[in-house]
Amino acid sequence: LKPAAYAQIEESIRRVCCRITEEKRKQDIVEVFQKNSQDKQPDNMQASSYEIVKQIEDILTENISNCEFQVSNVADRLMMNKDYLNRVFKKNKGLAISHYLINERMTLAGKLLKNPKYSVNDVAEMVGYNNYPYFASSFKRFHGCPPLQYKKENEITNM
Repeated sequence: LKPAAYAQIEESIRRVCCRITEEKRKQDIVEVFQKNSQDKQPDNMQASSYEIVKQIEDILTENISNCEFQVSNVADRLMMNKDYLNRVFKKNKGLAISHYLINERMTLAGKLLKNPKYSVNDVAEMVGYNNYPYFASSFKRFHGCPPLQYKKENEITNM
């Protein structure tokens, strides 16, 4: 083996450093592009934030009784980033999507409990809770009293 000249070694090291630097720049550009594309609305979805919020509300209404429904389901259905959807929704409604869903469920639960033909357990299932203790604690936080007490105080007899 012949030893390489210092000039050749220096040139080889310089080329490797340039490649590494160029790859790093490309990687940085890709990361910036990905971050910006997450922050911006996709081109194929030329909808205003109002329309996006309306779509989210419609999806939530359709799935209010689904106990396995999550914010990620909304994002999947709209083919959008869930963090972006939450930002748009919160900016327009003042609440995160999950908090809005809880509020809608509890409001509906209050209305349903006024009907004597529904038991508290029936109502819990109708608004997407398959765990009664969790429903009861959420209901109490929202309405200020347990669901059974609410039902007794607010039940309408002529339904």
